[in-house]
Amino acid sequence: MNLFIYPHAPVPVQDSIEGFRDTTPFSADGIARHFNVTDDPAKADLFWMGQYAEQRLWLLHPNRFPHFERWPERHVVDLEGDWRDAAFPEWLKPALIITSNWNTDRHGEGWRIFPRVIMSPLLMRLVRDPPPFEPPKDRKFWFHGQRDPLGVREKVKAALEMSGLPHDFRFNDEWLCYVSDGDARLASYVQAMRDNAFSLCIRGSGQNTCRFYEAAAFGRIPIIVSNHYGFGEPMYKFERIKEDAITQEISSRLERFYLSPSDAMITTRCLEIYEGYFKGMMLPYFADPTAYFLEWARNKNLINF
Repeated sequence: MNLFIYPHAPVPVQDSIEGFRDTTPFSADGIARHFNVTDDPAKADLFWMGQYAEQRLWLLHPNRFPHFERWPERHVVDLEGDWRDAAFPEWLKPALIITSNWNTDRHGEGWRIFPRVIMSPLLMRLVRDPPPFEPPKDRKFWFHGQRDPLGVREKVKAALEMSGLPHDFRFNDEWLCYVSDGDARLASYVQAMRDNAFSLCIRGSGQNTCRFYEAAAFGRIPIIVSNHYGFGEPMYKFERIKEDAITQEISSRLERFYLSPSDAMITTRCLEIYEGYFKGMMLPYFADPTAYFLEWARNKNLINF
Protein backbone atom coordinates (compact mmCIF):
# COMPACT_ATOMS: atom_id res chain seq x y z
CA MET A 1 0.00 0.00 0.00
CA ASN A 2 1.44 3.37 -1.01
CA LEU A 3 1.33 6.40 1.28
CA PHE A 4 2.03 10.01 0.36
CA ILE A 5 3.18 11.99 3.41
CA TYR A 6 2.91 15.77 3.18
CA PRO A 7 6.35 17.18 4.03
CA HIS A 8 4.86 19.49 6.69
CA ALA A 9 2.67 16.77 8.28
CA PRO A 10 3.13 16.92 12.09
CA VAL A 11 4.03 13.53 13.54
CA PRO A 12 1.83 12.15 16.35
CA VAL A 13 2.92 13.70 19.62
CA GLN A 14 2.54 10.31 21.32
CA ASP A 15 5.64 9.04 19.49
CA SER A 16 7.76 11.52 21.45
CA ILE A 17 6.37 10.64 24.91
CA GLU A 18 8.03 7.86 26.87
CA GLY A 19 5.78 4.82 27.06
CA PHE A 20 3.39 6.04 24.35
CA ARG A 21 5.28 5.27 21.15
CA ASP A 22 3.19 3.55 18.45
CA THR A 23 -0.12 4.03 20.27
CA THR A 24 -1.90 5.96 17.50
CA PRO A 25 -2.61 5.14 13.85
CA PHE A 26 0.07 6.46 11.48
CA SER A 27 2.80 6.45 14.08
CA ALA A 28 6.31 6.18 12.66
CA ASP A 29 6.35 2.44 13.39
CA GLY A 30 2.86 1.94 11.96
CA ILE A 31 3.79 3.67 8.71
CA ALA A 32 6.96 1.56 8.43
CA ARG A 33 4.99 -1.67 8.97
CA HIS A 34 2.12 -1.05 6.58
CA PHE A 35 3.12 1.38 3.83
CA ASN A 36 5.51 2.10 1.05
CA VAL A 37 6.10 5.84 1.19
CA THR A 38 5.86 7.50 -2.22
CA ASP A 39 6.50 11.05 -3.39
CA ASP A 40 4.26 10.52 -6.43
CA PRO A 41 0.67 11.50 -5.51
CA ALA A 42 -0.73 9.62 -8.52
CA LYS A 43 0.55 6.36 -7.00
CA ALA A 44 -0.74 7.01 -3.48
CA ASP A 45 -3.47 4.88 -1.95
CA LEU A 46 -3.67 7.24 1.03
CA PHE A 47 -2.38 10.72 1.89
CA TRP A 48 -1.20 11.39 5.46
CA MET A 49 -1.89 14.98 6.56
CA GLY A 50 -0.48 14.59 10.08
CA GLN A 51 -1.77 15.17 13.61
CA TYR A 52 -3.18 18.51 14.78
CA ALA A 53 -4.19 19.73 18.24
CA GLU A 54 -6.89 22.38 18.41
CA GLN A 55 -4.46 25.17 19.30
CA ARG A 56 -2.63 24.53 16.02
CA LEU A 57 -5.76 24.35 13.91
CA TRP A 58 -4.60 27.37 11.91
CA LEU A 59 -2.03 25.08 10.25
CA LEU A 60 -4.82 22.91 8.89
CA HIS A 61 -5.70 24.92 5.78
CA PRO A 62 -6.68 23.51 2.34
CA ASN A 63 -4.03 25.62 0.62
CA ARG A 64 -1.36 23.52 2.36
CA PHE A 65 -2.69 20.24 0.91
CA PRO A 66 -2.60 20.60 -2.89
CA HIS A 67 -3.77 17.03 -3.60
CA PHE A 68 -6.85 17.19 -1.39
CA GLU A 69 -9.15 18.62 -4.05
CA ARG A 70 -8.46 15.75 -6.45
CA TRP A 71 -8.38 12.86 -3.91
CA PRO A 72 -10.17 14.09 -0.76
CA GLU A 73 -11.51 10.66 0.26
CA ARG A 74 -7.95 9.25 0.37
CA HIS A 75 -6.69 11.83 2.84
CA VAL A 76 -6.23 10.90 6.51
CA VAL A 77 -5.83 13.39 9.35
CA ASP A 78 -5.53 12.98 13.13
CA LEU A 79 -7.30 15.66 15.19
CA GLU A 80 -5.75 15.31 18.62
CA GLY A 81 -8.29 17.52 20.39
CA ASP A 82 -7.95 19.62 23.50
CA TRP A 83 -10.16 21.79 25.68
CA ARG A 84 -11.42 24.34 23.13
CA ASP A 85 -14.36 22.24 21.94
CA ALA A 86 -13.85 23.35 18.33
CA ALA A 87 -15.81 21.97 15.41
CA PHE A 88 -14.11 19.96 12.69
CA PRO A 89 -13.25 22.20 9.72
CA GLU A 90 -16.06 21.62 7.21
CA TRP A 91 -13.71 21.23 4.26
CA LEU A 92 -12.31 18.05 5.89
CA LYS A 93 -15.62 16.21 5.67
CA PRO A 94 -14.60 13.90 2.77
CA ALA A 95 -11.39 12.85 4.57
CA LEU A 96 -10.84 10.01 7.02
CA ILE A 97 -10.62 11.62 10.46
CA ILE A 98 -8.90 10.04 13.46
CA THR A 99 -9.67 11.80 16.73
CA SER A 100 -9.43 11.38 20.49
CA ASN A 101 -10.93 14.37 22.24
CA TRP A 102 -13.02 16.33 19.77
CA ASN A 103 -16.80 16.38 20.20
CA THR A 104 -17.87 13.60 17.85
CA ASP A 105 -21.64 13.92 18.23
CA ARG A 106 -22.10 17.44 16.87
CA HIS A 107 -21.51 16.46 13.25
CA GLY A 108 -24.25 15.33 10.90
CA GLU A 109 -24.25 12.43 8.50
CA GLY A 110 -21.42 11.83 6.09
CA TRP A 111 -18.40 12.31 8.35
CA ARG A 112 -15.94 9.41 8.41
CA ILE A 113 -14.66 9.48 12.00
CA PHE A 114 -12.50 6.93 13.83
CA PRO A 115 -12.48 7.76 17.58
CA ARG A 116 -9.25 6.45 19.07
CA VAL A 117 -8.28 5.72 22.66
CA ILE A 118 -7.20 8.60 24.89
CA MET A 119 -4.26 7.48 27.01
CA SER A 120 -2.59 7.86 30.38
CA PRO A 121 0.59 6.32 31.86
CA LEU A 122 -1.64 4.14 34.05
CA LEU A 123 -3.57 2.87 31.03
CA MET A 124 -0.37 2.02 29.18
CA ARG A 125 0.82 -0.03 32.16
CA LEU A 126 -2.53 -1.85 32.24
CA VAL A 127 -2.26 -2.56 28.50
CA ARG A 128 1.29 -3.91 28.80
CA ASP A 129 0.45 -5.98 31.90
CA PRO A 130 -3.32 -6.58 31.96
CA PRO A 131 -4.76 -7.12 35.44
CA PRO A 132 -6.75 -10.29 36.07
CA PHE A 133 -10.49 -9.80 36.33
CA GLU A 134 -11.92 -9.62 39.84
CA PRO A 135 -15.58 -8.87 40.63
CA PRO A 136 -16.14 -5.49 42.33
CA LYS A 137 -16.46 -5.48 46.11
CA ASP A 138 -19.07 -2.71 46.20
CA ARG A 139 -21.63 -1.07 43.91
CA LYS A 140 -20.73 2.51 44.76
CA PHE A 141 -20.28 5.26 42.19
CA TRP A 142 -16.73 6.55 42.34
CA PHE A 143 -14.86 9.52 40.92
CA HIS A 144 -11.46 11.01 41.80
CA GLY A 145 -10.35 13.95 39.65
CA GLN A 146 -10.21 17.67 39.07
CA ARG A 147 -13.08 20.06 38.53
CA ASP A 148 -13.84 20.89 34.89
CA PRO A 149 -14.31 24.38 33.40
CA LEU A 150 -17.95 23.74 32.46
CA GLY A 151 -19.01 22.52 35.90
CA VAL A 152 -20.23 19.13 34.68
CA ARG A 153 -18.42 17.25 37.42
CA GLU A 154 -19.84 19.57 40.10
CA LYS A 155 -23.30 18.86 38.68
CA VAL A 156 -22.80 15.09 38.91
CA LYS A 157 -21.58 15.44 42.50
CA ALA A 158 -24.73 17.42 43.34
CA ALA A 159 -26.87 14.76 41.63
CA LEU A 160 -25.31 12.03 43.77
CA GLU A 161 -25.89 14.01 46.93
CA MET A 162 -29.49 14.64 45.86
CA SER A 163 -30.07 10.91 45.25
CA GLY A 164 -28.45 9.67 48.45
CA LEU A 165 -26.77 6.86 46.52
CA PRO A 166 -23.52 5.46 47.97
CA HIS A 167 -20.51 7.07 46.35
CA ASP A 168 -16.84 7.91 46.69
CA PHE A 169 -16.51 11.29 44.97
CA ARG A 170 -13.36 13.37 45.53
CA PHE A 171 -11.97 16.47 43.86
CA ASN A 172 -8.20 16.80 43.42
CA ASP A 173 -6.43 20.15 43.51
CA GLU A 174 -4.10 19.22 40.65
CA TRP A 175 -3.88 16.99 37.60
CA LEU A 176 -2.47 13.65 38.75
CA CYS A 177 -2.27 11.81 35.44
CA TYR A 178 1.55 11.78 35.41
CA VAL A 179 2.34 11.21 39.10
CA SER A 180 4.88 8.49 39.90
CA ASP A 181 3.87 4.87 40.38
CA GLY A 182 4.53 5.08 44.12
CA ASP A 183 2.33 8.13 44.73
CA ALA A 184 -0.31 7.40 47.39
CA ARG A 185 -2.92 9.36 45.44
CA LEU A 186 -2.51 7.07 42.44
CA ALA A 187 -2.79 4.03 44.69
CA SER A 188 -6.02 5.43 46.16
CA TYR A 189 -7.38 6.08 42.64
CA VAL A 190 -6.62 2.54 41.49
CA GLN A 191 -8.02 0.97 44.66
CA ALA A 192 -11.29 2.91 44.30
CA MET A 193 -11.55 1.72 40.71
CA ARG A 194 -10.92 -1.90 41.72
CA ASP A 195 -13.40 -1.81 44.60
CA ASN A 196 -16.42 -0.16 43.01
CA ALA A 197 -18.66 -1.33 40.18
CA PHE A 198 -19.58 2.06 38.71
CA SER A 199 -16.88 4.39 37.37
CA LEU A 200 -18.13 7.91 36.71
CA CYS A 201 -16.41 8.92 33.48
CA ILE A 202 -17.30 12.59 33.37
CA ARG A 203 -15.91 14.88 30.70
CA GLY A 204 -13.16 17.17 31.88
CA SER A 205 -11.40 20.02 30.10
CA GLY A 206 -11.73 17.90 26.97
CA GLN A 207 -14.66 15.82 25.78
CA ASN A 208 -13.12 12.47 26.61
CA THR A 209 -11.42 11.06 29.72
CA CYS A 210 -8.80 8.35 30.10
CA ARG A 211 -10.74 7.19 33.20
CA PHE A 212 -13.19 5.50 30.81
CA TYR A 213 -10.49 3.26 29.33
CA GLU A 214 -8.78 2.63 32.67
CA ALA A 215 -12.11 1.47 34.11
CA ALA A 216 -12.61 -0.93 31.20
CA ALA A 217 -9.16 -2.43 31.84
CA PHE A 218 -10.35 -3.47 35.31
CA GLY A 219 -13.73 -4.60 34.02
CA ARG A 220 -15.74 -1.86 35.66
CA ILE A 221 -18.94 -0.29 34.38
CA PRO A 222 -18.22 3.20 33.02
CA ILE A 223 -21.02 5.74 33.35
CA ILE A 224 -20.19 8.26 30.64
CA VAL A 225 -21.27 11.86 31.21
CA SER A 226 -20.28 13.53 27.95
CA ASN A 227 -21.49 14.20 24.41
CA HIS A 228 -18.42 12.46 23.00
CA TYR A 229 -18.47 8.97 21.51
CA GLY A 230 -15.22 7.14 22.12
CA PHE A 231 -13.27 4.20 20.73
CA GLY A 232 -15.54 1.33 19.65
CA GLU A 233 -18.77 3.30 20.05
CA PRO A 234 -21.57 3.24 19.18
CA MET A 235 -20.99 -0.40 18.10
CA TYR A 236 -20.21 -1.32 21.72
CA LYS A 237 -22.87 0.20 23.98
CA PHE A 238 -22.15 1.86 27.31
CA GLU A 239 -24.28 3.63 29.89
CA ARG A 240 -24.39 7.29 28.98
CA ILE A 241 -25.77 10.60 30.28
CA LYS A 242 -25.62 13.78 28.21
CA GLU A 243 -23.39 16.43 29.77
CA ASP A 244 -26.08 19.12 29.44
CA ALA A 245 -28.66 17.09 31.42
CA ILE A 246 -30.02 18.92 34.45
CA THR A 247 -29.09 17.77 37.96
CA GLN A 248 -32.46 16.13 38.62
CA GLU A 249 -32.24 14.09 35.41
CA ILE A 250 -28.70 12.94 36.23
CA SER A 251 -29.84 11.94 39.72
CA SER A 252 -32.76 9.94 38.32
CA ARG A 253 -30.55 8.16 35.75
CA LEU A 254 -27.98 7.24 38.38
CA GLU A 255 -30.71 5.78 40.58
CA ARG A 256 -31.83 3.56 37.70
CA PHE A 257 -28.27 2.40 37.03
CA TYR A 258 -27.88 1.54 40.71
CA LEU A 259 -31.24 -0.06 41.48
CA SER A 260 -32.10 -2.07 38.36
CA PRO A 261 -29.40 -4.75 38.15
CA SER A 262 -28.78 -7.50 40.71
CA ASP A 263 -25.28 -8.11 42.04
CA ALA A 264 -25.00 -11.10 39.70
CA MET A 265 -26.01 -8.95 36.71
CA ILE A 266 -23.42 -6.33 37.68
CA THR A 267 -20.66 -8.94 37.84
CA THR A 268 -21.74 -10.33 34.47
CA ARG A 269 -21.67 -6.86 32.92
CA CYS A 270 -18.24 -6.15 34.42
CA LEU A 271 -16.89 -9.38 32.94
CA GLU A 272 -18.43 -8.55 29.54
CA ILE A 273 -16.62 -5.21 29.52
CA TYR A 274 -13.33 -6.80 30.56
CA GLU A 275 -13.47 -9.66 28.06
CA GLY A 276 -15.37 -8.04 25.21
CA TYR A 277 -14.16 -4.45 25.24
CA PHE A 278 -10.78 -4.39 27.00
CA LYS A 279 -9.38 -7.73 25.84
CA GLY A 280 -11.47 -8.01 22.67
CA MET A 281 -11.07 -4.48 21.29
CA MET A 282 -8.60 -2.32 23.24
CA LEU A 283 -5.75 -4.82 23.39
CA PRO A 284 -5.97 -5.63 19.64
CA TYR A 285 -5.98 -1.89 18.94
CA PHE A 286 -2.81 -1.30 20.95
CA ALA A 287 -1.12 -4.31 19.36
CA ASP A 288 -1.08 -2.35 16.08
CA PRO A 289 -3.16 0.87 15.95
CA THR A 290 -2.48 1.45 12.26
CA ALA A 291 -3.62 -2.05 11.31
CA TYR A 292 -6.72 -1.66 13.49
CA PHE A 293 -7.60 1.64 11.79
CA LEU A 294 -7.09 0.21 8.29
CA GLU A 295 -9.28 -2.81 9.10
CA TRP A 296 -11.97 -0.48 10.51
CA ALA A 297 -11.88 1.54 7.28
CA ARG A 298 -12.10 -1.60 5.15
CA ASN A 299 -15.02 -2.98 7.14
CA LYS A 300 -16.90 0.27 6.59
CA ASN A 301 -16.04 0.24 2.87
CA LEU A 302 -14.11 3.48 3.23
CA ILE A 303 -11.05 1.98 1.55
CA ASN A 304 -10.88 -1.04 -0.77
CA PHE A 305 -7.21 -2.02 -0.82
